[in-house]
Amino acid sequence: MSLINPQNQEQKKNSVLIKIIGLGAVSLIPAYFLGYALNSLFSATSLGMLILAFAVGVIFLALFVIQNLLIQQFWLFAAIAAGESLAMLAGFYPKISLWNGGGALGLSAFLLLGYYFGSRESSNVFKIRVSQIGPLIAGRALTALAIFVALAYLGTTNLLDPSSAKNFILGIVKPVEPLAMNIVGSILPEAAGALRNNKLFSAEAMADLIYQSTAAKIFLLPKLYQNLIVAAVGLLVFFTIKGFSPLIRFLVIPVAFAFYQFLRAFGFFYVTLESRSKEVIVIR
Repeated sequence: MSLINPQNQEQKKNSVLIKIIGLGAVSLIPAYFLGYALNSLFSATSLGMLILAFAVGVIFLALFVIQNLLIQQFWLFAAIAAGESLAMLAGFYPKISLWNGGGALGLSAFLLLGYYFGSRESSNVFKIRVSQIGPLIAGRALTALAIFVALAYLGTTNLLDPSSAKNFILGIVKPVEPLAMNIVGSILPEAAGALRNNKLFSAEAMADLIYQSTAAKIFLLPKLYQNLIVAAVGLLVFFTIKGFSPLIRFLVIPVAFAFYQFLRAFGFFYVTLESRSKEVIVIR
């Protein structure tokens, strides 16, 4: 006679499913706002949108780490990853294109790969430590995000359009201008004021100078070379994001650990010991 009540088992399964769906629903919020911030950032570069995109990106990656640790059903995680990709794509509305759609598919696929390798890593450790497993999981999820951002950038910004190219260069130069002025001011205080009031040294003037010496000449090249340069810009965006991987993972892990401790404290999950057999090699 079984001592396990089938009704209690069913209730437990439903409770676990509801918790996982709730966790997935929460992750849709930073996914959408990340898409929205990136769309705004690509349209008109601003420090505020850059900070927002960075902040919600860190939260999104931290939630991905938690999902990877808690969700054991691959199909359920696949559904959540698809929802997150669609939510991020929705943030670009109405500027949705084939590039953005391809980025969303790439995001979903590489999130699944990250989940697969992260699950394997989690199953091979005897003590669950977010600080140990988290960086590996977050690193793979960051690759997925980098692919999405690179493709979404190419889909949102038409670099083969002169005005878009000028805005792209201005977006790079403008955030650097105050830093450059501060450096000049610390070295030559008397020259800083004159430079700030001189329109020849404004961000717009510098961006126009860079445009005339680079982008304007690119438009004279054959179409094939122009497309290759656009692809190179996409790769540059991807590797730039990946280049900041150590810093991003350094920020993600404390946030993921805070989520982990919060959910554990409120009884969302508990940690237990599992006994298992394992083959070992013994020299006789």
